Amino acid sequence: MTNLKLKSLKPKEKDYLVSVGGGMSVRVYPSGKKKFIYRYKITGQKEKKHVIGEYPEISLSKARELKTEAAKKVKKGIDINTEKKIEKAIQISSPLISELVAMYSQRYLNKHIKKPQLQIRLLEVNILPVLGSQKAKDVIRAEIIYALEKVTNQGKMVTANRTLSRLKHMFRWAVENEILESSPAELITKKNTGGTEKSRQRYFTESEIKYFLIKLESITCSIQIKLVLKLLLYAGQRIGETTSAEWHEVDFKNRIWTIPKEKSKTKEQNRIYMSDLIIDIFKQCKLLSNNSNWVFANPKTPDKHITYQAVDRAVSRSLSHFTNDDTNSQFEKWTPHDLRRTVETQLNEIGIAPHIADRMANHKLQGIQAIYNKAEYWKEKKEGWERWSEKIKQILAGKKIIPFKKQKFGK
Repeated sequence: MTNLKLKSLKPKEKDYLVSVGGGMSVRVYPSGKKKFIYRYKITGQKEKKHVIGEYPEISLSKARELKTEAAKKVKKGIDINTEKKIEKAIQISSPLISELVAMYSQRYLNKHIKKPQLQIRLLEVNILPVLGSQKAKDVIRAEIIYALEKVTNQGKMVTANRTLSRLKHMFRWAVENEILESSPAELITKKNTGGTEKSRQRYFTESEIKYFLIKLESITCSIQIKLVLKLLLYAGQRIGETTSAEWHEVDFKNRIWTIPKEKSKTKEQNRIYMSDLIIDIFKQCKLLSNNSNWVFANPKTPDKHITYQAVDRAVSRSLSHFTNDDTNSQFEKWTPHDLRRTVETQLNEIGIAPHIADRMANHKLQGIQAIYNKAEYWKEKKEGWERWSEKIKQILAGKKIIPFKKQKFGK
């Protein structure tokens, strides 16, 4: 058997074996997977099969080396399958917290979570420095609370709560998979960490919208991040869905920006009508994109887009620029998500029907509405974006705001 012949083996309707020599074969599965199988026999027992590994993760030469090592053990009367099970049991029964985090990340987060790296980082940054070297089965509740207190002492209450939630899930997962007998985090509540969170109600008033857009021009950050913040106010979409926009999703001719279902939090496609203000943002981005596929291309690495974490950091750094200004000393602390809440609030103020505003923001419908109401309301959404664009222009111009009539349907 040669590497060339091994690569040329094609899958069939049923799996089949091809001999490699020396008691080792390759099993080819209908899915295309290829596994090295070693057949061995302990004196007085039936022949057994041992999986050496999967090709090409294990090369042909490496498989032969492993097979030779396995054959030496068999010659001494060692059952290599039993040995492997024992080694696995020992490893799983007493992993360090750092090993448990790695196991949980690989076997659960990377497979089931949309953005696993954010969840992995919560554990790596907030838990591993304190508990990483301890055996998971020996960790007690007080030690977890101590680790989380180090986070709350930095003023990161929300982060502490998020870390606790992820940690509790990791321990439950470990119990369900028979890695641990019980979870040391189960009885820990938010009272022990960041406290009960209150939902934010912050949104910009008309005067704050004008102040925000004027002050935004002079903050210290990239032009691309300023454009992201403007688009959040003009279009009201989620920050992650905004920063990951690609040019093939932007239709200048028909004035439509499409957020595909693969990027949408609701798993539903969302079409946004591009008002004059939104089109102006995209045109500026086009000049800055340096032929990148991303609308908000990273200035340093155009093959990547600006992340929403970068936007969050830029806003955090610039908060004093907004709040320590004598001209508007009452401008409260804000976050990028407050811009989305501002749009939703102001749409209702200018007479956009609540269910249309929900469609514009691409909220997930609840209950029976989610089952039966599949209408997109494109005409009404388009009118909503035009109204909102006009409202912003009036606010910036300092003109008397012309009252908008409530949307009517069916005409």
